[in-house]
Amino acid sequence: MLKNPIQKMLFCIFSFLCLQSVQAADLKTYKDVYQKESEAILQTFQTKFSDLQLHYQKTLEALRASAQNQGDLTKTKAAIAEMERFQKTNTLPATPDENEIQEIKALQSDYVRQYSILERDMTLQLGTLTSKYDQALDRLQKELVKALKLDEATAVEAEQIQVRNAVKGYADQLTALKGPAATNNTVAAISAVHSTSRGSTDALKEIWNMRGKSSRPKVRLIDKDSMPPYAANTRRNDFPVQESDNPTGPFSGKAVYFDQRTGCKDVVYSVQSIRTIKQVHWKGAAMTEMTIEVLDPKGTSLAKCGPYGGGNNWAEFTVDFKPCKQFLIRIRNNASNWFLIDSIDLIPDDMASLSGGESAVPAK
Repeated sequence: MLKNPIQKMLFCIFSFLCLQSVQAADLKTYKDVYQKESEAILQTFQTKFSDLQLHYQKTLEALRASAQNQGDLTKTKAAIAEMERFQKTNTLPATPDENEIQEIKALQSDYVRQYSILERDMTLQLGTLTSKYDQALDRLQKELVKALKLDEATAVEAEQIQVRNAVKGYADQLTALKGPAATNNTVAAISAVHSTSRGSTDALKEIWNMRGKSSRPKVRLIDKDSMPPYAANTRRNDFPVQESDNPTGPFSGKAVYFDQRTGCKDVVYSVQSIRTIKQVHWKGAAMTEMTIEVLDPKGTSLAKCGPYGGGNNWAEFTVDFKPCKQFLIRIRNNASNWFLIDSIDLIPDDMASLSGGESAVPAK
């Protein structure tokens, strides 16, 4: 078990909060402390995961040097190929390569073993912290009721519902991590979750938030295959203002306009997730023969929906596919000027599917 460098600090902080008077400690204070300590845990483990990746790269370099000194062509080429592949993806292959040399298989097995230990420890620490937060909220609510501050007590109760869902989520995730399957995805996060007015996706974002940034998928735009976004503050018709030029904004509920004047028709995202994803929910406007396709990392289609029209009107579509942790999302549109993606929600396998919109059928 890895040592938790902030364990004593967490205990002291929560003990202090529990002893404070209701006048000195309110729900915001508790939430702020919880958020701060969650970030501390995540930052600690982000460093550990980065160190593990660096160690793997060093072992590959050592293998290459040894094979080169021995004049072994096969091992030298295999080591160089794996070094180059890992530098680009920072992950192991989605499925093991049976043709890989035994030395690299052994290094990958050790990497997965160490990664799984870190992932379990991180989940355990986040779950423990969240349980302490729940206990602190329970005490706070009782004090508020005694003081007849019923509105504040009701707000605490609402927070506890989310917290207890998060505790259960951590417990379920920990059970899965103790099973035979071990993830090898890089722990990373997209930008902070942005609240929306839509009930189902708002609840989804809250769950992603409560389960910690490490649970959120890593998303990046594949620039060479994608149309560029418009500049920040762009707005078309009565649709939302674009807050920034970050093309991954839709994954945190921030609308982005893409420039189709370049002639490019696609927006392609790469997704890596610790948790298994089973569904993509898209919302946007300016559809002209638009399609949404989910592909595996090698480019094989897993599911596809469309083509859709509708012009400058809101629309929502859902793509269901075989649950996986690494995949591509390719959104293709044939407008001549702009194309709006308001939001893209990634639905984990252990959550209910989002309703609304049209569902895709698995690709054949």
